[in-house]
Amino acid sequence: MSRFALLSAFAAAFLFAGCTGSRHRGFGNDGAVLPRDSGPAGDAGSVDAGPRGDAGVFDAGGFDAGGFDAGSFDAGPRGDAGSVDAGTYDAGPPVGGYAPSAPSAATVPFIDACAAPGHTAFLPMTDDSEMAATLPFAFRYFGVLLPAGSPINVTTNGWIGMDGMTGHTLSGSVPSPSTPNAVIAPHWSDDYTGPTGICIATMGTAPNRTWVVAWPHSYYCCSPGPDLNYEVILHETTGVIDFAYDVMSMARDATMGIEDQTGAVGLNACPGGASTCTPTTGQRVRFTPTP
Repeated sequence: MSRFALLSAFAAAFLFAGCTGSRHRGFGNDGAVLPRDSGPAGDAGSVDAGPRGDAGVFDAGGFDAGGFDAGSFDAGPRGDAGSVDAGTYDAGPPVGGYAPSAPSAATVPFIDACAAPGHTAFLPMTDDSEMAATLPFAFRYFGVLLPAGSPINVTTNGWIGMDGMTGHTLSGSVPSPSTPNAVIAPHWSDDYTGPTGICIATMGTAPNRTWVVAWPHSYYCCSPGPDLNYEVILHETTGVIDFAYDVMSMARDATMGIEDQTGAVGLNACPGGASTCTPTTGQRVRFTPTP
């Protein structure tokens, strides 16, 4: 046999042995065949682990868990729904606000509370004082429902306090977080009451009654010349608040407006947002609740 033929036969024998045994067997340093179980661990691991790795990349990471189901689609819309439901739509405008207007004297007649049957008069010819009155019907003020019988602070200085807190501060502004709060002020100034004092009357029949607080023939401190006649009218059911001015002879600038229970929100009834203004004879101011 030639050298070439001998080499070819040896190579064929070697390849045949590798195909039938080397995948599952190895050789020791001395050329001995290793036991059957030693080889497969390394070989099988390198082959079998790969497909499991591939499956992991595909099933868990690339598509099912991260890319589509959890992140991009499910989580996103919940965030969008939150911004629409809670903020933009559900909250809406603040509850308990008011819209001011200036109705005519024909729309809001001046009521002579001192001549009304069952009226109450108190604090005649008095300076810097107050008295607690009782609300005759339930009334919603800046979104807060005041039940019938709630105490209302009525002062000689041209304002009432809807929170019932006592006091008779002779000047202030609305709105203001400083006390007093929950102020309704048709003519907040340093006033004296007239000979009749302050008159309170409930007019009409339920559910359309009005409650009137009037300051007839009042005047300013230390100056009996002015003749001031003004009142606050609260309307049952509608929650409307009216200021009505009859004769306002020699009237001066004073605070005119309403504020909420904290003094943070309110409406100044003076033109142009001025802090004070002078009401005129026959003037009317209306505050109508808004949704």
